[in-house]
Amino acid sequence: MKTPFKIAIRVVSDHLRTQFHLSVESGPGAMMTPDELATHRRKVNGCADRMDAAETYREFEVALDEAHQLGMYPYNADVGIVAQAGVLFAD
Repeated sequence: MKTPFKIAIRVVSDHLRTQFHLSVESGPGAMMTPDELATHRRKVNGCADRMDAAETYREFEVALDEAHQLGMYPYNADVGIVAQAGVLFAD
């Protein structure tokens, strides 16, 4: 059974996986080559996998920092829900 914390993390990691092409690093109107886009997707997916594996908010936060370095900024509300779930449903 997934915990509320893990479910909340999944919302953020799924956002990264589906929106990887909207990286801030690419900038408005910038186009990545197909190879650059594939490499970027692999990096973002790896980051999302590390988020999914997080057992604590601190581990999630490390992966979130990595996402920011990749130019990915998940919605603040989603990140806030992860923090709330980590507090409200802590073991």
